[in-house]
Amino acid sequence: MESWTTAAPFLGLAGLACSLFLYMYVKKGPVGTQEMAAISEAIHEGAMAFLKREYTILLVFVIAVFALLFAFIGAQTAYAFLAGAACSIAAGFTGMKAATHANVRTAQAANQQGQGPALMMAFSGGAVMGLSVASLGLLGVGALANLFGIWENIGASASINGFAMGASSIALFARVGGGIFTKTADVGADLVGKVEAGIPEDDPRNPAVIADNVGDNVGDVAGMGADIFESYVGSVIATTAIAATASLAALQVLAPGLDEAAGRLATMSFPLIVIMIGLLASIVGVFSVRVMQNADPGAALRYSTFYLRSASDRRCLLGERTARSVQQRGLGAECGLYRWNRHWFTDGILHGRQAYSRYREGFGNGFGHKYHLGSGRRYGKHCTAHFGDRRSDWAGF
Repeated sequence: MESWTTAAPFLGLAGLACSLFLYMYVKKGPVGTQEMAAISEAIHEGAMAFLKREYTILLVFVIAVFALLFAFIGAQTAYAFLAGAACSIAAGFTGMKAATHANVRTAQAANQQGQGPALMMAFSGGAVMGLSVASLGLLGVGALANLFGIWENIGASASINGFAMGASSIALFARVGGGIFTKTADVGADLVGKVEAGIPEDDPRNPAVIADNVGDNVGDVAGMGADIFESYVGSVIATTAIAATASLAALQVLAPGLDEAAGRLATMSFPLIVIMIGLLASIVGVFSVRVMQNADPGAALRYSTFYLRSASDRRCLLGERTARSVQQRGLGAECGLYRWNRHWFTDGILHGRQAYSRYREGFGNGFGHKYHLGSGRRYGKHCTAHFGDRRSDWAGF
């Protein structure tokens, strides 16, 4: 299984190529009227200026930490930290570029072409960030694992922890900085312009409205992207580190039938294999939305997610040497119940929400507000029902 990991960097490059394709698709879309183009350009320019300023300041921090790691920990950890920070910055930058271009083009597509093209434009703009995060994470972790030779020398696996540290450092500042910026612009200027100057809220004549939209993009796109990237690579590297230091008894449970050396390598490589399969399934899922673009947006996203989930589950079952396939099927069934239960109570076309709405508008009104509070609480508990206590039942299934 560990021999498959040599393909991880190349699969990451393939994911980046798909992300570039989606970005070019977004860029080709019409921007609309001259006023729409002017507002979009102002938001794009402000977002890029914010990122440039933020990353310039972060560069000093990154260089200082790199020097400390190089001097006191080791060269490999220091270079891994630098690579993690660079990949996190790249993920936020690409997502920001795509989002600021996709916003106005989605509005124009919805205005002139309808729901289907608008869905594809918005989804493609968001998929650029998603595929960039997954691809850069796979590229970075896979390349460093092969470069440091952790499959031949398990002790070298500690060096790639620096990659996760670099991603976490950028995520900390990007997430908080973007959030502070958008709240300051929204509450401190946009609202003041509405109350004191009499300018309607979200009126582009107020410069703070542009700043507010800039903040929404840098906080919810670049900041969120860096945050997700940190969680993504952190979970993979942490799992690999646990496998590298697991006891012999734990390895016998995780990889039955293998000796200690083979079992350790199998469990160390398993997280990387999983995200490789996940990236392949994500690419297929992203492009499968195009087939259903004229359907209801919720249904298109839901069914593409179902397909992605089933495809990735079937591939993950190939790794039954390192995980019990029956238990995986049980957990997959449990996840399916979670998803269906959520849609039943939150999707407007399904019966759970409609049934309660009809009941509330009918004879239920005679019971007063206390009854509605109680029934609303009951439905709230139903829509977040927990099947964890039935895990053993599903495992037996």
